[in-house]
Amino acid sequence: MIIGIDFDNTIINYSFLFSQIAQDKQWILSDKPLTKSEVKKKMLLMDGNDLRWQELQSIVYGHEIHQAKPFDYLLTFLKEVKKNNDIVYIISHKTKYSNYDKKNELIKPA
Repeated sequence: MIIGIDFDNTIINYSFLFSQIAQDKQWILSDKPLTKSEVKKKMLLMDGNDLRWQELQSIVYGHEIHQAKPFDYLLTFLKEVKKNNDIVYIISHKTKYSNYDKKNELIKPA
Protein backbone atom coordinates (compact mmCIF):
# COMPACT_ATOMS: atom_id res chain seq x y z
CA MET A 1 0.00 0.00 0.00
CA ILE A 2 1.14 3.57 -0.66
CA ILE A 3 0.23 6.06 2.06
CA GLY A 4 0.53 9.85 1.93
CA ILE A 5 0.52 11.78 5.20
CA ASP A 6 0.69 15.49 5.82
CA PHE A 7 3.69 16.76 7.76
CA ASP A 8 1.99 19.68 9.51
CA ASN A 9 -0.41 18.79 12.31
CA THR A 10 -0.38 15.10 11.38
CA ILE A 11 3.24 14.10 11.97
CA ILE A 12 4.49 17.13 13.83
CA ASN A 13 2.72 19.03 16.58
CA TYR A 14 3.88 22.56 17.16
CA SER A 15 0.61 24.11 18.20
CA PHE A 16 1.96 24.71 21.72
CA LEU A 17 4.89 26.66 20.25
CA PHE A 18 2.68 29.48 19.02
CA SER A 19 1.52 30.26 22.54
CA GLN A 20 4.94 29.69 24.10
CA ILE A 21 6.87 31.91 21.71
CA ALA A 22 4.23 34.66 21.57
CA GLN A 23 4.20 34.78 25.37
CA ASP A 24 8.03 34.64 25.59
CA LYS A 25 8.20 37.63 23.26
CA GLN A 26 5.47 39.33 25.31
CA TRP A 27 3.32 39.70 22.22
CA ILE A 28 0.38 38.24 24.12
CA LEU A 29 -0.38 37.86 27.78
CA SER A 30 -2.11 34.82 29.16
CA ASP A 31 -2.02 32.84 32.37
CA LYS A 32 -2.45 29.59 30.43
CA PRO A 33 -1.26 28.11 27.13
CA LEU A 34 -3.45 29.11 24.20
CA THR A 35 -4.24 27.21 21.02
CA LYS A 36 -2.79 28.36 17.72
CA SER A 37 -6.14 29.84 16.68
CA GLU A 38 -6.51 31.66 20.02
CA VAL A 39 -3.04 33.17 19.63
CA LYS A 40 -3.79 34.25 16.07
CA LYS A 41 -7.13 35.79 17.04
CA LYS A 42 -5.59 37.66 19.96
CA MET A 43 -2.71 39.00 17.88
CA LEU A 44 -4.95 40.09 15.00
CA LEU A 45 -7.29 41.90 17.40
CA MET A 46 -4.39 43.68 19.09
CA ASP A 47 -2.53 44.61 15.90
CA GLY A 48 -5.28 45.20 13.37
CA ASN A 49 -3.14 43.37 10.78
CA ASP A 50 -1.33 40.08 10.46
CA LEU A 51 2.31 41.17 10.24
CA ARG A 52 3.34 39.97 13.70
CA TRP A 53 1.29 36.80 13.15
CA GLN A 54 3.29 36.19 9.95
CA GLU A 55 6.49 36.79 11.90
CA LEU A 56 5.40 34.30 14.55
CA GLN A 57 4.61 31.70 11.87
CA SER A 58 8.02 32.30 10.33
CA ILE A 59 9.68 31.70 13.70
CA VAL A 60 7.65 28.57 14.59
CA TYR A 61 7.90 26.93 11.16
CA GLY A 62 11.52 27.98 10.70
CA HIS A 63 14.11 28.63 13.40
CA GLU A 64 12.16 27.04 16.27
CA ILE A 65 10.74 23.98 14.52
CA HIS A 66 13.26 21.85 16.43
CA GLN A 67 11.11 22.43 19.55
CA ALA A 68 8.11 20.75 17.92
CA LYS A 69 7.13 17.25 18.98
CA PRO A 70 5.82 14.34 16.94
CA PHE A 71 2.29 13.27 17.76
CA ASP A 72 2.07 10.36 20.21
CA TYR A 73 0.59 7.97 17.66
CA LEU A 74 3.32 8.50 15.04
CA LEU A 75 5.74 5.82 16.25
CA THR A 76 2.97 3.22 16.45
CA PHE A 77 1.83 4.15 12.94
CA LEU A 78 5.36 3.92 11.49
CA LYS A 79 5.97 0.53 13.11
CA GLU A 80 2.75 -0.75 11.54
CA VAL A 81 3.74 0.66 8.16
CA LYS A 82 7.13 -1.04 8.36
CA LYS A 83 5.57 -4.35 9.46
CA ASN A 84 3.26 -4.26 6.42
CA ASN A 85 6.04 -3.15 4.02
CA ASP A 86 3.90 -0.17 3.04
CA ILE A 87 5.37 2.94 1.43
CA VAL A 88 4.89 6.33 3.07
CA TYR A 89 5.15 9.69 1.35
CA ILE A 90 5.31 12.79 3.51
CA ILE A 91 3.40 15.71 2.02
CA SER A 92 3.84 19.36 2.96
CA HIS A 93 2.38 22.58 1.63
CA LYS A 94 5.35 24.62 2.87
CA THR A 95 7.04 27.05 0.55
CA LYS A 96 10.83 27.04 0.55
CA TYR A 97 11.04 30.48 2.19
CA SER A 98 8.83 32.31 4.63
CA ASN A 99 6.63 35.00 3.09
CA TYR A 100 7.45 37.18 6.09
CA ASP A 101 11.21 36.65 6.06
CA LYS A 102 12.67 35.64 2.69
CA LYS A 103 15.96 34.67 4.42
CA ASN A 104 14.17 32.13 6.63
CA GLU A 105 14.41 28.83 4.77
CA LEU A 106 11.51 26.58 5.79
CA ILE A 107 12.49 23.58 3.69
CA LYS A 108 16.07 22.45 4.05
CA PRO A 109 17.71 19.61 2.16
CA ALA A 110 18.06 16.41 4.17
